[in-house]
Amino acid sequence: MRNYLALNAIESAENGDFKLMESMMQVLQTPYDEHPEHEDFATRRPDWATSKPGCTMLTCSS
Repeated sequence: MRNYLALNAIESAENGDFKLMESMMQVLQTPYDEHPEHEDFATRRPDWATSKPGCTMLTCSS
């Protein structure tokens, strides 16, 4: 689970779109299996996520 993916899923769900959340839950139920249909979950963090709050470094107290 990457922070920017979680943030995207939360923002989508707040707007009534649960598709990303459902896809992520499906993958997280079997995290060690291959999920070629969800390769986008395994990519590097996009540039926009380097400066967006909640997507960069977090501490244990976050």
